[in-house]
Amino acid sequence: MLYSSGSVFQAAGHICLLYLFFLLRASPPAAQPLGDSSHPYCNNCPLPPGVEIRRPFPQFSLVSSLVPYDICLPDHSVLTLQLPVTASVREVMAALAQEDGWTKGQVLVKVNSAGDAIGLQPDARGVATSLGLNERLFVVNPQEVHELTPHPDQLGPTVGSAEGLDLVSAKDLAGQLTDHDWSLFNSIHQVELIYYALGPQHLRDVTTANLERFMRRFNELQYWVATELCLCPVPGPRAQLLRKFIKLAAHLKEQKNLNSFFAVMFGLSNSAISRLAHTWEVGVVWRAPLLR
Repeated sequence: MLYSSGSVFQAAGHICLLYLFFLLRASPPAAQPLGDSSHPYCNNCPLPPGVEIRRPFPQFSLVSSLVPYDICLPDHSVLTLQLPVTASVREVMAALAQEDGWTKGQVLVKVNSAGDAIGLQPDARGVATSLGLNERLFVVNPQEVHELTPHPDQLGPTVGSAEGLDLVSAKDLAGQLTDHDWSLFNSIHQVELIYYALGPQHLRDVTTANLERFMRRFNELQYWVATELCLCPVPGPRAQLLRKFIKLAAHLKEQKNLNSFFAVMFGLSNSAISRLAHTWEVGVVWRAPLLR
């Protein structure tokens, strides 16, 4: 399933992120507040009348900032707790002990879409914001860990959204992606790069939640592109969708949104997509805008 992440793409996403971060932090336009009437990614062009930019995402600048911890039970019901962003697994388990149906001796694990469960150490922190694509937190008795199955939401979509994408132009879609990326990017503080490089084992009471959220966004976008193309069964509409994604990448490049541009390009470079020979033959002429 293309809906799961790979270490190679994730590492490449980290490299692109670090380059983009230093590039934009050194650029004066990037320091403008998001609420201004212009957008830093769009060369300071004024917004159309009646159009407003969404408020930025909340910045997790304090260790006391609360984030939702969605914890699944073996029956796939979900329990949501509001806990500090740097809460340890031990603190999460202590909060779970206050809930109804709690059983002493349960453990917290993360489960991916393949059903593989990984136990979390009691001292691990910030597990809610460091989950990989399609990973979920589960609380379970130790002897039942091998019986866990992925939550239905982890299995990915079975029907694509190509028809809905036909209603949105590639330029408008690029603008929405840029708006979303800027909101995430504007929440990152420079010191999070240092914290992330040193690792949680050296800095226990700090958070890199904003940085991790932005890196996760890169992987989400690239696998969304690949998944949508693979879920389109008919070659003709699939070629049309491929054209739209290539045009989307071209618009993202024009808007200097390198994060989403490389994410879309990585999605189009996925091995499952490159094997669609007939689809590429139809859409080959649409690759020209990316080469200019």
